[in-house]
Amino acid sequence: MAATQDKEKNKSTLIVLNNFLHKNRIIFLVFIGVILIFTLGFIVFNETTSKITERSTLLAEEMEELFSQWQQLTDEDPSKAETETRILSLGDEIISKYPKRYAAQRAYLIKGDLFFEKGQWKPSTESYLTLSEKFPESYLSPVALMNAAAALEELEEYEDAAALYKKVSDYSSDFHPDVPRALFSLGRISETLGNREEALSAYNLCIDRFPSSSWTKLARDRIIYLNSR
Repeated sequence: MAATQDKEKNKSTLIVLNNFLHKNRIIFLVFIGVILIFTLGFIVFNETTSKITERSTLLAEEMEELFSQWQQLTDEDPSKAETETRILSLGDEIISKYPKRYAAQRAYLIKGDLFFEKGQWKPSTESYLTLSEKFPESYLSPVALMNAAAALEELEEYEDAAALYKKVSDYSSDFHPDVPRALFSLGRISETLGNREEALSAYNLCIDRFPSSSWTKLARDRIIYLNSR
């Protein structure tokens, strides 16, 4: 008797379920279709993104290889000018095609390094600062800022250079290797500008935050020198 009741109950449940599915079949078909479209779109997006990343990375690696070759060539070598043109052209291509990719960061950095080595401080600074402005959260950003500050020092634009060193020391974590160097550089420029107290403050901050850094020993030496005057 109990078995018969269970069968009837199951049969009734199946009928209700079947009727429900039949009445709402269009909704279910649309829902399944949406899932399939979303899944397919996700797969296509991932595949496309992967290919873009691969292509942009290969171009960046080619640019780095060319820059390495350029560094080894003498100024008398006629191929150096051709290699330089190719580097800059490739950098512009990467930045144009992949402006938000990591490859663009590397392109800005290499262009900045190339200009820096040629003593072209203005374009070097511009390339470094563009990298930092467009990719402020990148680990390359403080590297670019430090390089830009060095280029500004070559231009004797010390106050602007000091502002960049301070920016690195302010926003970078204590674990970033450029922070103690930035603090020491800030102290050194403050000395150049005749700001003794600011120099001491920067040196002492370097010592307090990074007691084991190699820059700390230099900072201590500068403090001793300034206090002995």
